[in-house]
Amino acid sequence: MRTIGVAIPSYIYHLQKLKILLDSIQAQTLKPTHVVVSCSSTLPDNKDVNDIREKYTDFKLDIMTTKERKNASENRNIASRHLHTDIISYMDADDIMHPQRIEFITSAFQQTDCQLVLHSYTNRVINASLYPHAVYHYGKLAPAPSRCAVHIDDYRLPIHHGHSSILRDVFDRIQYREESSFNRIPGVQGSGGCEDSVFCSDVLLDVREKNVYIPLELSFYFEEGYTFVSKDE
Repeated sequence: MRTIGVAIPSYIYHLQKLKILLDSIQAQTLKPTHVVVSCSSTLPDNKDVNDIREKYTDFKLDIMTTKERKNASENRNIASRHLHTDIISYMDADDIMHPQRIEFITSAFQQTDCQLVLHSYTNRVINASLYPHAVYHYGKLAPAPSRCAVHIDDYRLPIHHGHSSILRDVFDRIQYREESSFNRIPGVQGSGGCEDSVFCSDVLLDVREKNVYIPLELSFYFEEGYTFVSKDE
């Protein structure tokens, strides 16, 4: 089985939300081999960072800190370079994984000559119950003129570009674009915010039909100001 690592971009004001994401990783039906967080605007002796390092022991966890402000692309690239797993799976620090996300993504890479996996998500209610089985659409993703990924049979199907997964050698060829025109920078008005969709488009132009779409809600996208609830509650 291929090894899988999780790359998480973060900054100091997302540390409390990061704990919720790490809780969801700890609850995975298949634990990742390695999790790397790149946390910017943060000193290495930050108490919250040290507390997080001590709490999560079910998987290998490294938190890289930089006191300088970094954008999301820079943090994703930093985290990716510290992973040495076969698969790199991206998650945002303020989002949450469905319990079977790692299991289904890893399986998708095992089933075919796949180099990119994207999946559906929810931004309303978390479904924490287990799916009876995985569902895979092979070779159905393509880059759109808008520089995002779409399903060629139904462009309306939801895709979370920030929760992509790739093979390690894809990252060796293609990294996140770090220019400010693509990235939303905390506290900077007018900065971009399309770096994740542009990355997926860049990858699709490279790997072409070697992709998988999973039409299951494998992550919860946390909208600012929204309090999540679980369907199990």
